[in-house]
Parts: sequence; C-alpha cells; structure tokens
Amino acid sequence: MAKTFVVLGNARSGTTLATGILKALGVAMDADYGKPGIHAPKGFYESLDAHLINTKIFQLAAREAVIEGIDAHWSPPEHQDILAQKPFIEQDIIDFVDKYSTNHTLWGFKNPKTSLTIDLFLPHLENPHFIITQRNPLTNAIACHKIFRLPFDYTYKVVNYYNFRIADFYMRNDYPTVFLNFEEIRAHPMQIAEKLAEFVQVEFDAEKRERIQEFVVEESRKRKLYWQDESRVSATLPTLSIPDIPYPSHHLISPIKPNIGTYSKLKRWIKQFASLNSKE
Repeated sequence: MAKTFVVLGNARSGTTLATGILKALGVAMDADYGKPGIHAPKGFYESLDAHLINTKIFQLAAREAVIEGIDAHWSPPEHQDILAQKPFIEQDIIDFVDKYSTNHTLWGFKNPKTSLTIDLFLPHLENPHFIITQRNPLTNAIACHKIFRLPFDYTYKVVNYYNFRIADFYMRNDYPTVFLNFEEIRAHPMQIAEKLAEFVQVEFDAEKRERIQEFVVEESRKRKLYWQDESRVSATLPTLSIPDIPYPSHHLISPIKPNIGTYSKLKRWIKQFASLNSKE
C-alpha cells in the first residue's frame, strides 16, 4: 500500500534528524535541498519543491512586511490567509505530489513551513502518515535565537505558534502519527529508528542500522566541533537587524471545538509536552 510520510515540526526541533533516519530506512524522502553547513553538517534534508511552494504561500498570504534576508518561516501569515491561497497554489501542490508519488510506494518530504500549510497539501496526499518532532519550546527558541540571530522574544513567539498550529492539526484529524522527542533522538537514535521502522513497516536490518549510526553520530560530531569554537561562531553569524514588526494577531485564536477523540488526543499532547519539559 502506498504511503506518504510528512515530517512536521519547528525549525531546530529534530526534523532533519527524523528525515535522515526515514531516508536511511528506505523511504524515498524528497530531501535534496539545503547543502551541508555549520548547523546541519549532513545537510538540511528538505524538499526544494515544498520549500518553494510554502514560500509562495507565505508571500501571497502576507499582511505584514516579511523579514528580509531570512527564510519566510519567520514571517508566518494568519492561518485563514494561508487557507485562502488554495486557488492559487493547488496546481503546484498537485504537480509536486504527482512528481514523487507516481514513482515511489513509500515517499515523503519535510519543510518546517508545512506545519502551517499542511491543510492545503492534505487533500492531495495518498494515505498520509505524520511524524511530529517536538522539542522543549524554551530550548527550541534559544537555539533559533542563537542560529538565526533574531530577538529571543520573537523566536519564542514563533516557535510556540508553530507548536499551536501543529497541535490544532493533530486534534482535528485522525491520520497515523508518531511523536519524536528531540532530546531522545539525540540520546537514543537507534531506539527512535526502530520506532520509525515499525511505523513505516519496514525491516530494521544491520545495513540500515549502520547507515543511521553514521548519519546521526557524524552529524552530531561535526556540529560539536564547530560550536566549540565560540570566536569563529561569533565572527560568522552577525546579529540580524529586523524592523519592529508586531507579532501577528494569530497567537490569539478562538478555542478549538472538541470532537470525538479530541480529549484523548489532548491528553496525549499534554503528556508529550510534559515529557519534553522534564528533560530540561
């Protein structure tokens, strides 16, 4: 049976690690965008097509001026404005899905902006399965602040808004979903890989274990070596100056209407966040 695997999560929350593991397990992940760099030594493992589609959606839906010189991820539009772009973006999504689904039984993609645009993709995905990566919101915001050089209060608001939208999507739908904890991926990559292999329903053999071990360990080693040189980091990453853009009003959203299964899902979501916070 054909399956589409979509990785949802904040920037710096483990989406690259999850995608790399899925690829090592044999899923045809569209993950060639994002060259290896200081923050992702093995590459960002993103979908170029999804990135371009999502950027187009964000640009069409924007009410405020976007932050120049940085990914549109950090200028999230109002959710209703994103949904309003369906007539202008639907064919792009259809072409993207057809491009990969026609040649692969198991395929998938990740681009963190999809966490806000997934409702536009969903009608065109065959048998969708979701991998949701989560990280303690505070440490997630600190990591984004450190890397993207945006004001901390801004990154904290954006990180929490993405988490809210992911939670909203999860509670409104009943698709197969697995949650991954960023800290656990780092500490126990093989256990997470085994969990994903079971979710994908593929054999977790010695060859796949070796590929995953090389991917996770080498990626972590290179990152540690780089960040140990604080002087080089400071010289390479200048602080980005941004205009005083008020955070969009979409962080004040009307409560989600409960439906069948919402409360049990909410308990699961709260348990997941409790686990994340207990790690710190």
